[in-house]
Amino acid sequence: MNWEQGKAILAMGGTLALMLLTLLGAWWVSRLVGRAGQLKMPGGSRVTVLERTPVGRDSSLAVVRAGDRVLLLGVTPHQIQKLDELDPALYPEGEAARTPPDFMDCLKKAVREKRGKQNGEDGPRQ
Repeated sequence: MNWEQGKAILAMGGTLALMLLTLLGAWWVSRLVGRAGQLKMPGGSRVTVLERTPVGRDSSLAVVRAGDRVLLLGVTPHQIQKLDELDPALYPEGEAARTPPDFMDCLKKAVREKRGKQNGEDGPRQ
């Protein structure tokens, strides 16, 4: 192996190391940003986006918990506007609020409802 081949191998190794460091840095920043998903407000309360629904190309509706209040916000690229204040009981806090319903439970309920309609029953069964 001559000097030119060694330089080429060294350059490729350096490029590979730089790419790996870039990927590692991007992973680290994404973890940092993920932890900062909740903004701290004065007094220790938190602001959390509970739901977000797009209603147009650049606009959406967001349900936000700010302390002990739950707000419905209209969000556009140029403005955020409070549309209504919702009942906080509709959005309970804690792990139960963030856990989606179990798929199998939903499937069983849907099958029971469909069988009930086929058997001539009007409403969903519990």
